[in-house]
Amino acid sequence: MQAGLSERYTAPEIGGHMPSRDDGFGAVQFRASRSSGAALEASPSLLAIGVTVFVAVLLALCAHSLLALVIVAATPEPTAEDVLREMKKWEGIWEQAMPVPPPQSITAAPSFGNKPPRSAPVPGYPGLVEAQRGGHDIACLSGRVSYRIPNGWSSSQRPCRATTQ
Repeated sequence: MQAGLSERYTAPEIGGHMPSRDDGFGAVQFRASRSSGAALEASPSLLAIGVTVFVAVLLALCAHSLLALVIVAATPEPTAEDVLREMKKWEGIWEQAMPVPPPQSITAAPSFGNKPPRSAPVPGYPGLVEAQRGGHDIACLSGRVSYRIPNGWSSSQRPCRATTQ
């Protein structure tokens, strides 16, 4: 009769874990030996791993900041002459790309649209809240004169200004 895997293979160097049986398909299952508690105690805890990763990331960030500081400190700052020279260069390129139109003579005062001048001041009426409270028949709603109707308000096109809310 053939001996089982646990009798054929012993591995004391891996902490006493050895195969317990062979299921016939090549999958080996291990059973823990009595000394597995010592192996678990010797393994690092999740807290120790977390602290190690945190310290490593912190050191990497510090190194990155120090490297960035060295690069900024080593980069020379441009002088005023350098800045003016660059501005002149870009102004020349801009003028070549977009020529300035010739100035036009202005004889009349500039107009800001074709709006007719205001002839009369806009009338003031109470706003919606005050008109409902006071029982007024006319109110100013959204800058337009509104008249009270049985179930609300009817707006007109005449402008107005609200004197209250």
